Amino acid sequence: MIYILQKVNFAQGELYKLTSKAWKRYAERHSYGYIFDTNSYNDYINGMWMKWVAVENAFKLINKNDWLFWCDADTLPMNPHIDVSTILDKDLVISTWVSPTHIRIYDMGKDIKAEYCSWETLGWWNTVHTGNFLIRNCEWSRNLVYEMQRDERIFKNPILMKHPQGDEVGMVVYILGNADNRAHVKFMPVEFFFTKPSFGCPVSALSTIKRYQKGDFIVHAAGYPLSEKIEVLSRYAQQIEW
Repeated sequence: MIYILQKVNFAQGELYKLTSKAWKRYAERHSYGYIFDTNSYNDYINGMWMKWVAVENAFKLINKNDWLFWCDADTLPMNPHIDVSTILDKDLVISTWVSPTHIRIYDMGKDIKAEYCSWETLGWWNTVHTGNFLIRNCEWSRNLVYEMQRDERIFKNPILMKHPQGDEVGMVVYILGNADNRAHVKFMPVEFFFTKPSFGCPVSALSTIKRYQKGDFIVHAAGYPLSEKIEVLSRYAQQIEW
């Protein structure tokens, strides 16, 4: 069984009303379940980290070996005919990409150190995209989510905790930096789970991401201010290929 999982903060209420309607309809089309995590946010970390809290909570609600399909609140299923059950494999299905970021990670073995750095000095590095992913309810994934949230090398690092993409950095540390963990992961091209709107792109780090074209699975309005997310995704919601 697959369950779509979403969580939003209070400020995203109008956005959630828009996108959850589409994701619930997508779930019904494929006989998936739908879970909305209502647990409170922790103010001391960036909200993006709360998806892992939601995953941990949802694992307690579903059966062993069921799957969770996390969907960010600023995403839409533009091609709902795509059935993600056809790509299930291993214990985690996630997309990978190459993108610049403003964090440098080093000395990951004993201690995870992080610092802000300029775009020019960092260059490019491999990362993962956590806007949409599938994770199986099994011992490995439960341990992964539990340990990643409670690893003091990450948890007590103020840069990682507050950085907008800190949760993705955590997955890089635990997946791309660990061969044993990588054996549990099926990597997908980033464009399977993430295409950006065909107009505008407020974050230059997303310049390498494919723009949405008809037939693509998901459009993700990452990097837009909240009011623009709602405006952009309202337009795309009318174009979903039901």
